[in-house]
Amino acid sequence: MAEQVRALDWQATPVGPIETWPGALRNAVNLILASPESMYVVWGDDLTFFFNDAYSPILGPRLEGALGAPLRELWADAWDAVRAPIENAFAGESSRYENLPVAMSRQGVPEETWWTFSFSPIFLDDGRVGGAFCVTNEVTSIIVAQQRLAKENE
Repeated sequence: MAEQVRALDWQATPVGPIETWPGALRNAVNLILASPESMYVVWGDDLTFFFNDAYSPILGPRLEGALGAPLRELWADAWDAVRAPIENAFAGESSRYENLPVAMSRQGVPEETWWTFSFSPIFLDDGRVGGAFCVTNEVTSIIVAQQRLAKENE
């Protein structure tokens, strides 16, 4: 993913060229790119989307064009589930959500999924929040197995 980040024409996005990015954004993007955990960063009022290799499979057919896209448009079908945590992060608050149900369409098929998310604000040098950092883990298979087991034990 690092290669794609370097190759993208950021001038055509709200964040502008890499060399003009604030240190906080560069550091956050470098952090997610180096991590084996699925993570993403959203930046600025447009919620410009950055993600790492581990997050790529989550995108499915959305992968092409996802880097640098506005989060609200990229995940329009799941926006209701992530809006509050993103807004809280931009208000300077960290949050964690376990087993959060998220209705979304992957592979072109609507489905119910479950996620554990951790959202944190990314602070600029002047103390303002410039973006949000998210660690995300899909727990759908665990929830489905628990539901199946509960049904069998009824």
